[in-house]
Amino acid sequence: VSTQSTGDVDGGLTQIDKYLYSSEDYIKCGALLACGIVNSGVRNECDPALALLADYVLHQSNNMRIGSIVGLGLAYAGSNREDVIELLLPVLTDSNSSMEVVGQTALALGMVAIASSHGDVTSTILQTMMDKSESELKDTHCKFLALGLALTYLGKQEEAALTIEALKVV
Repeated sequence: VSTQSTGDVDGGLTQIDKYLYSSEDYIKCGALLACGIVNSGVRNECDPALALLADYVLHQSNNMRIGSIVGLGLAYAGSNREDVIELLLPVLTDSNSSMEVVGQTALALGMVAIASSHGDVTSTILQTMMDKSESELKDTHCKFLALGLALTYLGKQEEAALTIEALKVV
């Protein structure tokens, strides 16, 4: 989206807005993801990414959930924002979350809490991994749980020792 380079978030959101009203889930999902991309690295007191994407985090459609969750991860990467983390954490333990949704949520949480060793993020991802069955752990999307967890410890290897020990159980 060309508006990102100029910082014109409002202009980008205006272009995306019409796609949020599409009858096609994939188009809406793409629009949600685009909202996150347009807001990536941009801090705005109106917080349009959170306002637009929060309602879709627990949506009945997995595609809509993934679009909003990845959008939030991109929009708030490196921010360590507690409100975004608190919005995303329940998705990991939601019984309606598919393994794909859980994996993308872990990745988004890792992006938001990158290099922070965030206690709630690391413990919830770790617990989610421990709660999964052997067959679920073999799912392709389960790899994103490990990646999300690793991102929280980026550059903080010494703080990861306990988590590494706990992972040996998994």
